[in-house]
Amino acid sequence: MFRYISLLLTIHSFVNAGAQNCLTTAPCPAASLDFCDTTQNNPDFWNNSLWWDTPNMSSDIAEHQVSASFTFTQTCGGALTIYYQLYLDLDHDNLPETLVDSRDLPEAGSVHYGNLLAGPTILPFDTRAVAPEDIFQFALETVQNGNEHTARLRWNTPGSPQTYVDPELPNGQHYIRWVAEEAGGEQIECSYGIKVRDCKAPTIVCINGLSINIMPTQMVTMWSSDFLQYTEDNTSPTAAIATAIRKAGQGTGFPQDNEGNPQVSLTFFCTELGPIPVELWARDAAGNVGVCNTTVIVEDPIGNCGPVNALDLTLCARQWCSGAPIGYVEGVLNNDSPTLPELTLPGEGPDASGCLAYASPLILGANYTFTPQLGSDPLNGVNALDMARISQHILATNPLEPFAQIAADVNKSNTITGADIITLRNLLLGQTLEFPNAPSWRFIDAGTTFSNPLNAFADAPFAESKTFSPMSDVSFTYDFTGIKVGDVDCSASPGLNGQPAEERSPVAIALPDVFLNAGEEVNLALTVSDRQEWLALQLALQFTPELVAVEIIEADNLPNPENLAFAQPDAGRLNTVWFSPTEAAVKSGEVILQLRIRAFAPVWLHDALRLAPEGLSSTAFDVAGERHPFVLLFSRNEGEPMAVGAAFPNPGSGDVNLPVYCTETALAQLQVVDIRGTVIFNLRQELPGGANSLTIPAAVFGPAGLYGWQMNAGGQVWTGKLVRD
Repeated sequence: MFRYISLLLTIHSFVNAGAQNCLTTAPCPAASLDFCDTTQNNPDFWNNSLWWDTPNMSSDIAEHQVSASFTFTQTCGGALTIYYQLYLDLDHDNLPETLVDSRDLPEAGSVHYGNLLAGPTILPFDTRAVAPEDIFQFALETVQNGNEHTARLRWNTPGSPQTYVDPELPNGQHYIRWVAEEAGGEQIECSYGIKVRDCKAPTIVCINGLSINIMPTQMVTMWSSDFLQYTEDNTSPTAAIATAIRKAGQGTGFPQDNEGNPQVSLTFFCTELGPIPVELWARDAAGNVGVCNTTVIVEDPIGNCGPVNALDLTLCARQWCSGAPIGYVEGVLNNDSPTLPELTLPGEGPDASGCLAYASPLILGANYTFTPQLGSDPLNGVNALDMARISQHILATNPLEPFAQIAADVNKSNTITGADIITLRNLLLGQTLEFPNAPSWRFIDAGTTFSNPLNAFADAPFAESKTFSPMSDVSFTYDFTGIKVGDVDCSASPGLNGQPAEERSPVAIALPDVFLNAGEEVNLALTVSDRQEWLALQLALQFTPELVAVEIIEADNLPNPENLAFAQPDAGRLNTVWFSPTEAAVKSGEVILQLRIRAFAPVWLHDALRLAPEGLSSTAFDVAGERHPFVLLFSRNEGEPMAVGAAFPNPGSGDVNLPVYCTETALAQLQVVDIRGTVIFNLRQELPGGANSLTIPAAVFGPAGLYGWQMNAGGQVWTGKLVRD
């Protein structure tokens, strides 16, 4: 509990205003005190095997001298008590676990480690080889100048209790609470954070003058350790310092691979003979980075490279249905000998002609295979209508043309079956993020013809790459037809990411807006406002999982209920898809889906449920393939009992609104309290029957943190919490 409260300590000042108003505090710091540590770690302080600095992999926590104080004015002259509570983070996880209270200070040179969590362990923080009377201990120093008092967080020693120094606190996020209290009970407080952080870059020194020889594979790999003379840091031990390497000019910041790990190796090829500048980086546990620069000389003393030339290749890839050029296609270049590794050539276009140009080193006379690839955004152009079109093809009621058949073969089995529909369904529902056996796009030689238009796979396998063996000619141009896998209705964007297709008139679906109490469960119906004729629909509902749970239990008035599927891929999201191979008519006011809603807290349904703004679009598809976006409407029944909904926005930083529904006129009293239970807002208001909204102004709140509210009306009491950003 104490640890939790310490996390809520935010930068603030507080005055318990008594009758005399004798105490006045100076402004507290507007932010956490930030101490930038560039000093060398002293092993005589904060070094104990029973605590552990996880980022630095050490039980010796680095420290830095800090200055923390509290200034206030006393005008009445009564007896005065001043104390501090210092919350220490000794395991460097930004969560305090140890309390030092100046009213009951620990033994000299020690702290009661872990006393915020469980039984404390007395551990020394000062392990210097000095006499016991010279060991440092925590102390409180107070200075009075007239009516002004200043209290300081200090260290002194048992032998010299009047000699004070600023304490050396370990790296971490600490908090301090100051309290001054007069004999009459008047009290003032000031709390703020104390952050001690390492901000010195590690030292790294390169080895210079390295040279390497190209191997018979026509390449050679070097590691960051090959270039490292040494690295050291003021805080992090050598084992906690990461090193990484890159060729100079090929990026900025600490080098990382595609998975976010340090890039620890470089490969040099025959095209890089001669001096190559290299950057060697070091990163300590706090994220500070240092860099040194060196040069490696790449040599080929025995002629492993052979003759090298440059490939000039142009790819023209166009969408099968629209003829639009497809951008950012990568080219993968392989050869049949170990002369070069597999190369991925990034596409930079397309250019004005709709084609992309690639350049790469190659060995004359070798056999090469060039394969265009594009794996981004599998959902581009994929929707519930595609499932309906594929089912029509399977039933032979509306056969697909050859390229659309290849698009429909989403599992790349050279057949079109129900398994392809299931794969599409799982992708739309968010249960999978990519096609398991096929890329996002397939590229087929533009000259491909089909001997049987009703079965494109009679001509499989398709030419999806080009093989060439350059001799004197190193310039090539290839034409490919691009097919977006899963997109049989030609709605995919040929660009990098999918763009919304053109939409027609929206369709309103209605849901009763009910007030739910905690633990209450209801079944509610989604209805359409006008007559509709659909082939498919997809619906994405977003809800607040801390307030409600939402499930679909059945489909009403939709044929082929076996084609309805839904899933919750993430907390607070419910995706639904349905299709029919034949047109389905839904009348105005008819129910299309039944929802089960379960509440975890008092809430109006409209405060907890909405259409998801991203991901799967909420859309119906008619027989012509046109899109009709859904609009969600909430209807309110009259005669509801008095109820209070969830405060919103929460968390937030602006005004807070509290929805209240009354069957008749009622007097309501609303109070807001801070974490100490002090009332900071009080509102009495007569509410008319019907829906009301009470506003808590943003100005009444103090610093970020946790607050509570309570409302009394009609003999009932409602309470809740507010989190302020």
